[in-house]
Amino acid sequence: MSVDPPPALVRSHMMECHLRYIHQTPLTPCTVTLNLDGSVWITVHQPMRAITPGQFAVLYSGGECLGSGRIVRVGPSQHTLRLGRERMAAASPGKPTPGPREQAS
Repeated sequence: MSVDPPPALVRSHMMECHLRYIHQTPLTPCTVTLNLDGSVWITVHQPMRAITPGQFAVLYSGGECLGSGRIVRVGPSQHTLRLGRERMAAASPGKPTPGPREQAS
């Protein structure tokens, strides 16, 4: 984040905004969480492809650019999640495996 994070993020330590990591791609809804050390976690609301450490994420709210930062770490890919679900299904035959938007009970 920039030196001065947006006031909404400072107040609540979380804010909804939009993310772009490749020039001219559509904005993607996300939630930004401000950590105690000043770093941020960005959680996207829908799966995204080809996010790679070293790229820059740019955050927007409305038409305003809030700031940018280098991507240091990424979460599991859709491919990795699918493989995990397949392995769980193979280990537990007959038991349904939750999909990407379902919660395990």
